[in-house]
Amino acid sequence: YIFPKLRYLAYRLLYKKLQSDLDSCNAYKQYLIDYTNENNSNWTLFEKRVAFSILADVFSITNTESTTIEKLKSSFKELICDLPKSMKKNSLESLIMYFQENASIKLRSLHKIKI
Repeated sequence: YIFPKLRYLAYRLLYKKLQSDLDSCNAYKQYLIDYTNENNSNWTLFEKRVAFSILADVFSITNTESTTIEKLKSSFKELICDLPKSMKKNSLESLIMYFQENASIKLRSLHKIKI
């Protein structure tokens, strides 16, 4: 099950951030990206969406530098390539809502679309 495993790995980054160990945080961010690259081909589309949501959430909370954010986006390029060009350069916070399972509900409320 990808959700609990990846959530644990991602929250470990928050723990490292609380310890104020910048070098350890940066090394662990790289570990998460490497882990994603190694396992991405085995994940279903649903699992990729879950993984991106979790990692993007934690990377945005930990004020990740832009080069690492681009590496994360590159790891999930097949998800992001389906977005309009104008959205591909958006921040992680704004991209998260498009990959969460309840994104359509959130978007409907944000854009006041009635269905």
